[in-house]
Amino acid sequence: MASGKVCGSSLLLPITSPSSNYQRVQTAQVGVVSLEDSHTFADQACTVSATVHTSNNGTADVEIKIINPDGSELASHSGSSNTALTFQAESPQLWSPDSPTLYNVTVTLGDDVISSYTAFRTVSRGEVNGIQRPLLNGEFVFQFGTLDQGYWPDGLYTPPNREAMEYDLKMLKDLGFNMLRKHVSDVWKDHLT
Repeated sequence: MASGKVCGSSLLLPITSPSSNYQRVQTAQVGVVSLEDSHTFADQACTVSATVHTSNNGTADVEIKIINPDGSELASHSGSSNTALTFQAESPQLWSPDSPTLYNVTVTLGDDVISSYTAFRTVSRGEVNGIQRPLLNGEFVFQFGTLDQGYWPDGLYTPPNREAMEYDLKMLKDLGFNMLRKHVSDVWKDHLT
């Protein structure tokens, strides 16, 4: 991927699934109007789309911030809850297997703050040499990976620590793989939070 400004027109998606990392976030109700959840998508055209839902389904002022991995602010936008918000980010790093860059997202409504994450990428399909292929940010990336059973002799399916999981991921990357499917993935979530 070339350095510099990577924004450009994205391909139309022929599928209805989100093209970016997606995570539903929920919080407990703590006030008269509180944040219920937020849906945030970011694509290769540097566009961030978000909808912030509140407990009363009314409109309230919300602020969304996209935070760089180094902690600095990449982009922010203020708007109303329960409406679709769209804004641009200036030259984010696109997500790819070689550069799996994630950006933290914070959504604020009054005293309520929820956190999530997103990645700038577009997943689509297109014709490459006469064959329909999956495209990542407009380019065909051959998916080469393993099904990892997640077995550790001293804990069966439970990794001993985060470092053990990172070692497995780095080893697979060093072996030339660009994807991984975890067979028993629920065990990992406790170590990743």
